[in-house]
Amino acid sequence: MPDFTGIDIGVFLNQPIDEVIIDLIWLFGWIPLIIVVAYGLMKAWIELQRRDWRIHRPYVLLAIDVPKLTEQSPKAVENIFAVVVALKSSPSWLETNLMGKNQWRHSFEIISVNGYIQFYVWTEDRYRDTFEAAIYSQYPDAEIAAVDDYVDTVPHYYPNEEYDLWGSEYVLDRENYFPIRTWMDYENKSDKDSLKDPLINLFEGLALMRPGEQMWFQIVRTQMNLGKRKEIILSMRPLVSFRNQRKENFKD
Repeated sequence: MPDFTGIDIGVFLNQPIDEVIIDLIWLFGWIPLIIVVAYGLMKAWIELQRRDWRIHRPYVLLAIDVPKLTEQSPKAVENIFAVVVALKSSPSWLETNLMGKNQWRHSFEIISVNGYIQFYVWTEDRYRDTFEAAIYSQYPDAEIAAVDDYVDTVPHYYPNEEYDLWGSEYVLDRENYFPIRTWMDYENKSDKDSLKDPLINLFEGLALMRPGEQMWFQIVRTQMNLGKRKEIILSMRPLVSFRNQRKENFKD
């Protein structure tokens, strides 16, 4: 056989199979390695660009005070959450991978400092008017003010001589398209005016904070990408079909 790039193909193929494999690894093994390294560098670059984009975005922390005698069902908060769904953008591929532009995050927070409980909303400054309008529409007597971030009142590095830190994260037992227990499950169907506060246990724990202690509860909301949404829809179809089939069988 003719010589190909300095390698005698006939001699090469007549070698034992193990030697052929070793030679192939030496000749072409660097190609997948380069691909993996390039992919890793690209992902690192995108993540650095996203962090830089987020750091340079102006944000605001809104402290929310609602009068204690305000009578409003959790449906009011659900309506506020519904407004957040519309706060999204659709960056192009170039904006996402070169500029680091991504969906902005919003955080709903309940904080206890020395036993004093405060509600916060952390968001981008350009969404401030939207959040204030959504809150005032449900709680007209609410007081909203931009405040300094409480995170800056504690050390950013641990271990620390003055503070101890402990944290945890709530996760779902199953995929997020399975329904969770909502505030409507706490209603007493026989008494329309009776509703057990679903946050009572959380508030009890927050109120137990002693001087010098803090507890932070944060719900960070991010926009679901289109691919994940399609995956959830496809996963829910068998569940919906099974439920409809059970209803038809019950009617029969």
